[in-house]
Amino acid sequence: QVMALLLAFLLVYSHYVVIQFIVPYMVNNVGFDEDLIPVMYAIGGICTIATSPFIGKLSDKKGNFPSFVVLVILSFIPIIASTHINKVVIPVAILVCATFFILAAGRMIPAYTLMSAATTPEKRGGFMSMRSACMELGTGIASITSGMIVKQGLHGRIENFHYVGYVSVAVGLLAIYVASRVKVVSKI
Repeated sequence: QVMALLLAFLLVYSHYVVIQFIVPYMVNNVGFDEDLIPVMYAIGGICTIATSPFIGKLSDKKGNFPSFVVLVILSFIPIIASTHINKVVIPVAILVCATFFILAAGRMIPAYTLMSAATTPEKRGGFMSMRSACMELGTGIASITSGMIVKQGLHGRIENFHYVGYVSVAVGLLAIYVASRVKVVSKI
């Protein structure tokens, strides 16, 4: 159960360390108009809703751990792209962000199944409460980390955001290792 809780922490951390400054980066560095931010989130959310059932079915068919590994590795592409993107046409930036949302949410689908199977049904309620606490802790520590790395430079430009992408990828790799150590003790 400890490994499953650590997995919850790492997954949220690796996602939120990037999310924390993605909007200021898109506005100040990429050239997004602030009015487009809700559009970016709406498109990302709609794409995530549309692809999640497919990802869930694929995870059921191919296995949760292999699906998790593939999704985490694929998530590195939009993580690095979104933390390194410069002035581009807005549709390209929205595509990168939507892909980030799809894969960040998608990797959670098989991960949740792995985590839930790490405890017996009679202990699942308490375990899920602890999982939620670990995820909140991951969000908070990710905010602190990205706040220590990212700086605002001249003309409001966001600096060092690319380092946050590297941190996210490193933590994603660690999450794959931790997920491989999660023991399944019950069928969901």
